Amino acid sequence: MKEDDRFIPFFEAYKDDFFESMEDVRMYLKNNNLEYQNIEQKCKMLSKIIILNYKLQEIEENEIYFKGGMDAYFYFRKLGILK
Repeated sequence: MKEDDRFIPFFEAYKDDFFESMEDVRMYLKNNNLEYQNIEQKCKMLSKIIILNYKLQEIEENEIYFKGGMDAYFYFRKLGILK
């Protein structure tokens, strides 16, 4: 190793293989570490809950939008703008 190589950051020295190495670590953990597997499973379940919550919000917002439109229609009828 050259004297100047001591001061090269780890990421710079191994950047060509860094992300591949990280993926190897993830695959190893996924296949061999029970704690990692359990946490990953919980994360998947939480993701499903978050998606369901977004769907609920979308349904609520659609209902509010159409309720507002319906109210506007009846208000305009009352004013005589619509027949």
